[in-house]
Amino acid sequence: SVHTSSPLVGAMIALQLPRVYVQIVVRVVLGAITTLAFSQFRHGLRQAFSLFVANTVGWLTLTQFHLLFYFSRPLPNTFALIMVLWAARYVFQKDLWKGYVLLTFAGCIFRAEMVLILGPMVLLDLVLRRAPFWSTATIGVSSAVVAVGISVIVDSAFWSRWLWPEGEVFWFNTVDNRSHEWGVSPWHWYLTSAMPKATTAAFPVAVLSLLYVSCVALASLLGIRTGGQRGDASFARRVLQYTAPFIIFVALYSILPHKELRFIFYAIPFVNLLAACLLERLLRSNSSLLNALYALFCVGIACSILISGLSLSASYYNYPGGHALQALHTALNPVLAENCSLPGPPLALLTKQPRDFFPSLRLPFYRVHIGNLAAQSGVSRFGELPCGLLVYDKTEHLSDQDLAEYHFLLAERIVPGFEVIHREEGFDGLKRSYPFLKFSTKIYVLVRSDLAESVVPWTSTYHQQKRDAPPKPWYPVHEDLEHIYE
Repeated sequence: SVHTSSPLVGAMIALQLPRVYVQIVVRVVLGAITTLAFSQFRHGLRQAFSLFVANTVGWLTLTQFHLLFYFSRPLPNTFALIMVLWAARYVFQKDLWKGYVLLTFAGCIFRAEMVLILGPMVLLDLVLRRAPFWSTATIGVSSAVVAVGISVIVDSAFWSRWLWPEGEVFWFNTVDNRSHEWGVSPWHWYLTSAMPKATTAAFPVAVLSLLYVSCVALASLLGIRTGGQRGDASFARRVLQYTAPFIIFVALYSILPHKELRFIFYAIPFVNLLAACLLERLLRSNSSLLNALYALFCVGIACSILISGLSLSASYYNYPGGHALQALHTALNPVLAENCSLPGPPLALLTKQPRDFFPSLRLPFYRVHIGNLAAQSGVSRFGELPCGLLVYDKTEHLSDQDLAEYHFLLAERIVPGFEVIHREEGFDGLKRSYPFLKFSTKIYVLVRSDLAESVVPWTSTYHQQKRDAPPKPWYPVHEDLEHIYE
């Protein structure tokens, strides 16, 4: 996505626009690529099942917040998701080897857990004699060798040492079994928490669909006649053939103690596929009870839309680190304006080099420590000021004495020897009354006490004493600081 975005990024740098706009462009491009991959997935569904199933999967996905939330996030999981969706399209079209190659590259370069999808898929195809063994093995091994070679060459250059990243991750999680160091969830968490939240109304329908197609397929295997619709047996076998690898994938991944939704969101489109297949069967039936169930599901979809809207609102406030960093830059605005020569647009500061702005710098550079929560909740290189006045550091496990060496902190607590510039609130759960979201202070923006009056003289306490407002900012003001300039 970065390579695809590079022409736009070059134009933005020439126009001296902020770094954060570069991040927006990259994410828009990545989101467009993921959407294109999902469109190809739906195209494959239309060929393997029906237009109704393909459209229903699309509409279900649009009502679900979490998968769309990850569509534009520059994570290895998102890159792997793109390849999974394209591979599924080829599998639906019975072009199995192209699907195998894509999944192999996704596993060797982006996410090693792809082997838990590819393994059951290939095994099932071999059992059903849809793929010859030796040809499949040749394609798989050669693809893996090429993918690992590319990963080792590129990533070793980035890390300045020889390594295969996904090999190290696989060893860490499975052989060393150290994933628990990042947190532990119960074995059933994906089934009882993550997947129901991610798929909302589609999840209970998908469970019923899985039970239905499993019973029909088993009855057909045992030669037992069912009183269902014509073609139910072949339909059930086809549904299981495409969804079973992802069900097995989630089951196997549940063994690892550390769990996150992004680890298994490749299975979400196939949960929606299960739900869509049962809905198609319900519509074809003449039973008033089944039609009533379909109407109930439509009510569930409306609830899913409301839940997604609430999740979207909560996610906006779930990144207090980014807002806190913006608040720090806003508070330092007069210092930046005084010490930075600003040719052209004011926001050119965000794209120039230190020597362009500090020909006669009268103040020292300032060190900013980024706390753990801030680093995980929105602080990125795109939000930093590259002009050189601020030096950012994310060193962990520092004592109060160590923190005293910094000029500014983005911390989860008030550190002795520092004064509060700003308190950044974040999402802290739900409540029953409107607007249904609870907030609490997540991050404090702190300035060292000996610098409070000389560098940031309009902290809340000092401003009340002096009664003089700071100059109006020359770049967008954080909304929580608007009152300072009134």
